[in-house]
Amino acid sequence: MTESFGGDPLERAGKAPVFFSDPAIDRLFNMVMVLAEELSVARERVDTLERLLVENKLLAPDAVDSYTPDEAGRKRRSDAQQDLVARLLAGIEGEMSGMNASTGGDQG
Repeated sequence: MTESFGGDPLERAGKAPVFFSDPAIDRLFNMVMVLAEELSVARERVDTLERLLVENKLLAPDAVDSYTPDEAGRKRRSDAQQDLVARLLAGIEGEMSGMNASTGGDQG
């Protein structure tokens, strides 16, 4: 691991901290941290909404856990999951194809 806060603070100002010697791993780590932060915020907001709905008697306490979507809902969720995975992998697939082109081989 590379020292992340060493050196002149003025020189480091405005730059992302460096945790790994490989910049690709650092970018991936930063992506994971951003996603974790977003997920945490989303979970807090969903929890707040569920609590307010139950508190205002607009939703039974077990309604969300016992909910089963209909066919259209399942399809919409499946499509959204596939779209998310495709967007997450797009950057990696782009880098892999670039690596394949530069090495002339298949990395998979």
